[in-house]
Amino acid sequence: MDFASAPQKVGSDTFAAGFDVDGNLFLLCEKNLTFPEALAPTLSGFPTDTPYAQAAYQVALAWVSGNAKSLTAFHDVQSSWFDDTRTKTRGQERGAKIAPAMQAHYWAHYDHSPRGLVAQLTANHFHIRPLGSKTLVSYERVLKGIGPHAYTETAWVTHIFSTPHKIAHTLIIGHQNRTTLALEFDYTGYPVTDVARAKKFYTKVMRLGEGYDDDGYYGFWSNRGVFGLYEADPETDRIPRPRHANGYISFWVRSAVETQAYLKQQGCSFPIIPAINDVAGIDKQPGYVQVVTTDSEGNIVIFTEYSGKPR
Repeated sequence: MDFASAPQKVGSDTFAAGFDVDGNLFLLCEKNLTFPEALAPTLSGFPTDTPYAQAAYQVALAWVSGNAKSLTAFHDVQSSWFDDTRTKTRGQERGAKIAPAMQAHYWAHYDHSPRGLVAQLTANHFHIRPLGSKTLVSYERVLKGIGPHAYTETAWVTHIFSTPHKIAHTLIIGHQNRTTLALEFDYTGYPVTDVARAKKFYTKVMRLGEGYDDDGYYGFWSNRGVFGLYEADPETDRIPRPRHANGYISFWVRSAVETQAYLKQQGCSFPIIPAINDVAGIDKQPGYVQVVTTDSEGNIVIFTEYSGKPR
């Protein structure tokens, strides 16, 4: 493997740059997500006038504090927990596995200290409703990172309580009601001249694990999106260019048509790159519609609308 530089520390993280077998530039990042005990989470916005409101607060406190014992106390073997805000690689957690899953697959992705997530949690629009023999508690959760890796995440939290001390189901769904052009990161792609060779490099040398095959494409799932390898011809597509950053990024959007109209107003161009798209502008494919454009520096940027995703 050809490294462009020795590892360097930037802020709290360590980076190293290298080149793959096609000369694509990549960065390896070792994130430091563990911080001193003095950094502790804060909560606000929870009412305390009913037992269910108090219980919802205690569950939120247990979650943001990384308190597995307290979180387990609210769940029995029939309980379920679903959260799509930080990982796309897991499904529903159940019963006694909820707390261990939080420790291994959820909390670990946030800046955290021994006292919990390094974040501020605010509850808005708090509601309590009867639901047959059960009680539904819902609120908008705004989670703001106050550590080195700043972020603001908004999600709808719904608890279905069987009693004020036991939760039957929890659903935490990322809130996509945004006014930004891009709703969220979707995937990134690297052009390669030989998918099989590149696949071997990223699975064996880079040890990314096994991914999935598509036509002229090989993808790796991550917690937040996909890293993909796609076949390109340097003569026809003019990529990959050895020792350059050849990758592109795709953002998920509500409407490819509206996005393309906006980009056109901004003077953006819409190139045809045979390895990526078939037509300039709106490119309709089975299950999705995309717009391929370039940024101010000539980097490829893609905006993708999926037929199966809510707007």
